Amino acid sequence: MNKNIIKAVIILVIGVVIIGGITVYSLPKNEINRYITEFQSKKSNLKMYPDNIAEFLNFEEQNGLPAPLVKQKVINRSLNKVEILTGFEIMIYNSNNELAHVYSGELLFLLNRDKWNWEINAVKVIRGMQERR
Repeated sequence: MNKNIIKAVIILVIGVVIIGGITVYSLPKNEINRYITEFQSKKSNLKMYPDNIAEFLNFEEQNGLPAPLVKQKVINRSLNKVEILTGFEIMIYNSNNELAHVYSGELLFLLNRDKWNWEINAVKVIRGMQERR
C-alpha cells in the first residue's frame, strides 16, 4: 500500500511540474494577448501606444474589415527575455465563397521578465498591414 501512495505522490508531483512549466512558458504570449485586448478596449486612449503600433492594431477598423486572425511564434527565448513574432491576417471572401483579398502584417514583441512578471519592453512593426497578392 505504501508503494501505491508513493507512486501517486510522484505522479502528482510530475503533473504539477508539467502544468506549471506549460503555464510559465505561455505567460509571455498571454501578456501579448492582454496588450492587444487592452488596445481594443481603450481605443479612446490611443496615446498610450506609439503611432505606428496604434495604426497597425487599428487597421481593420479603419478599413471596415473583420478582426484579424492572430498567430504567435517564439523567435528567441532565454531565461529572462523572449522575442515573439506576432502575425495578423485578415481573409476576405467574395459571394462565391472564394478568397478575394488577404491582408497581413507582423509585429515583433520583445519581453523581459522581472521576477515573476513578463513585461513588454518594445514592439516593432516588422511588416505593416497591407494587402498581399
